[in-house]
Amino acid sequence: MTELEMFLSSEQPTTCPTCGNRTEILEEFEFSQKHKCLNTECSFKFILEFDNNNNNT
Repeated sequence: MTELEMFLSSEQPTTCPTCGNRTEILEEFEFSQKHKCLNTECSFKFILEFDNNNNNT
């Protein structure tokens, strides 16, 4: 299995870190999501990790 790069989530809509296009969620996990760029020329896949340090409720 290929290792995917990991990025932290933010309040902004998720965009591709390579080309800036919107992404789709391929899989959802408890603390992360696997995303794929919607730009067919890019198709970059990565893991979006939730920043749990900002959840001070």
